[in-house]
Amino acid sequence: MAVTLTGTGGLFTRLGKLFGLAKTIRTHQQAIAPTAATSTSGVRTIYSVFASTTGTLPMASDLVRAISDEDVVADASLTTLAGIKSAAERALIEMVDADTKLPAKTVPDAMRELAFQMNRDGQKVAVTDFTVGATSYNAANTGNAVVVVSLEAPKIIKDNVVFASKVASQPYVRAETLTFSCAQDTKTAGVASGSERWQVTGDRSFPNLDRRWRAGSGTAMMMTATCGDQDGGGSAGVNLLTNSDFEVFESNVPINWSLATGTAGTHIQSSTTSQRGASSLKIIGDGSNLTRLTQRLNSGTGTYGKLKGDTLYLISCWVRADGGAAPLAGVLRVSFRDGTDTVLSGMTFNVDLTLLSTSFVRYGLAVVSPVNIPDEAYMVVELTTAITSTQAVLIDELTVCEMARLAPGGPGVAIVAGSTDSRRGDLATVAISNNAIGEMNLELDRMFGLYESGIFLPSGTGTNITVADSLIS
Repeated sequence: MAVTLTGTGGLFTRLGKLFGLAKTIRTHQQAIAPTAATSTSGVRTIYSVFASTTGTLPMASDLVRAISDEDVVADASLTTLAGIKSAAERALIEMVDADTKLPAKTVPDAMRELAFQMNRDGQKVAVTDFTVGATSYNAANTGNAVVVVSLEAPKIIKDNVVFASKVASQPYVRAETLTFSCAQDTKTAGVASGSERWQVTGDRSFPNLDRRWRAGSGTAMMMTATCGDQDGGGSAGVNLLTNSDFEVFESNVPINWSLATGTAGTHIQSSTTSQRGASSLKIIGDGSNLTRLTQRLNSGTGTYGKLKGDTLYLISCWVRADGGAAPLAGVLRVSFRDGTDTVLSGMTFNVDLTLLSTSFVRYGLAVVSPVNIPDEAYMVVELTTAITSTQAVLIDELTVCEMARLAPGGPGVAIVAGSTDSRRGDLATVAISNNAIGEMNLELDRMFGLYESGIFLPSGTGTNITVADSLIS
């Protein structure tokens, strides 16, 4: 069975009429008290024009009172908007429940079932997507931690059903500037080097029915920087690998790692040149050997850390050439693999070693893990193209951490420790901007709080759209 989406009596036909009525009311609100920085309408603007034209201000308080109360006047329609929202919720819940009995007659349960059906039947709304700008660091910063923001969306809609066409980014992210401020450093009791505590704040938010919505996220959260000193973590921001800072070796092999291909002391060994700490992993080329190291997850011989299904992770490592120049040949691959040596979906990246310099550079990937994680899983560091004979590269601070979501429907963020510890007051900003906003997506978020729930519908562009924005009328 399937909910009728469009046409006479269709769910989105009905929602479109309700959304259109709410849009008309918001247009009226904007005319009274515009939210734009410049405007030719609104009580305040008209009063300014009146004063400049007549050269005098009215003695009566009527117009002055209207100016001071413009928000009150504009918000007089909120009760009506709340009624429209209730009607939209009831239409969604009752129509979906009439088709498929819901576990509970709630908006989240109805939206999950709707998303499942639309994915199954190839139905799509117009896409909404965003761009993450380059991170801007305060020139006065003491440390050189790296801030990473990802809009990667999860894969599960309902009951472990994966989107037929992967949604590239969360459609309900807020276009805003995120500010990252180091709030606690090693001078704070209990804060370790490389694990400084950062405060993340977003732009001011407004209630969903407010005429100024969608604004910022209103985010105000604390998070911990990720560092290779951390071992076997299971929470957001904490490295899940063990000895991935390559500080401890035994017989030229880093402990908790297995050398699957290559000879200890010949192809790998410890180096005292490092990004952080006292040592790093040195991989030495002979022109043919494809050196390979592995670490088993959820294991006492590897790391007690383990991957969670359908979770956003940041995989990160620092690499440089050893000596005066980059190798003439060599490709390094970092990946997660199962017991059959198959790469876990998307969890891999390559480093072209011929492009290295003699300074450590961070390489990495933000990626959502597979829905189902195998019982046997490994982190694998290997060469896929051999390093030129007698040349070598250094790897340090290989970390994997769950990225912290600002909200279920928001972006993921992580902070990777640099070579110099961050200090209280260090700052960074990241701007998120809109590429495209599907109006149906926008109104679904407004009326049903999808940013807060993290539920979203399959979306597309052009002829792939089956639920048109034009239904909002």
